[in-house]
Amino acid sequence: MSKLGAVSRAFYALLAWIVRLAVNILQYVALFVSMGIAVYTVGDYTRRIIRDRKNVLEIVYWRDPKRSAGALVAILAGMYLFTSCSLISLLAYTSLAVLGATIGFRVFKLVQAQIQKTNGENPFRPYLEQEVTVPQERLHAQVDIFVEHAQAVFKHLRHLFLVENLFDSVKFGLMLYTLTYVGAWFSGYTLIVMFVLAVFTVPKVYEMNQEPIDKYIGIAREHLEKVQHTVEDKLPFLKKPIKEEQKKDQ
Repeated sequence: MSKLGAVSRAFYALLAWIVRLAVNILQYVALFVSMGIAVYTVGDYTRRIIRDRKNVLEIVYWRDPKRSAGALVAILAGMYLFTSCSLISLLAYTSLAVLGATIGFRVFKLVQAQIQKTNGENPFRPYLEQEVTVPQERLHAQVDIFVEHAQAVFKHLRHLFLVENLFDSVKFGLMLYTLTYVGAWFSGYTLIVMFVLAVFTVPKVYEMNQEPIDKYIGIAREHLEKVQHTVEDKLPFLKKPIKEEQKKDQ
């Protein structure tokens, strides 16, 4: 009886080990798949945002290396200052630096006027006389653009959270699952630095190697579409209602 008990315990231990191994493998496969989906989604949204901004594209694609390097250093320096100092301290020290520079320049001009026997006119008078106005049309246009983007984001989130298409919601869930690991591995500051570096490197690398990258992206997209169509064929209730309405209209 003891031998049978030892064998059964060994069998259950082996079975538990196999189950744990299978769960770990599935977990890491799901993690890598969801990470790929997350990277593709973030890259696609980033590309859409900067696609129509010519100045941003010139900086991102390093058309002028000095300008791009200056922008990258300025962004990283600003991020470092925000993490090392509080926002109030940063604003106070920046304002003090600007105020000290303007007062020093004003005093220098007064001393120079006394030496040269000229009138000590305020050197900032041309700037003081300028009227500060904000074009209402441009302001309304920017507000309209912001509202349009906010509505688009809200509709997309509603589409995902209210499970209008189960396949899209599952992909979104995998992306959120990836973010739980990313949040455990990296801090928010590290992620922002990585994102900034990616913005300044990935577009240029893509431009230099566009053909092979497009080839592999197309292959991956085809495989993903095949998987989606296969799942929708096996589970018809996963199909989008929009497709059904379009078929009815046709």
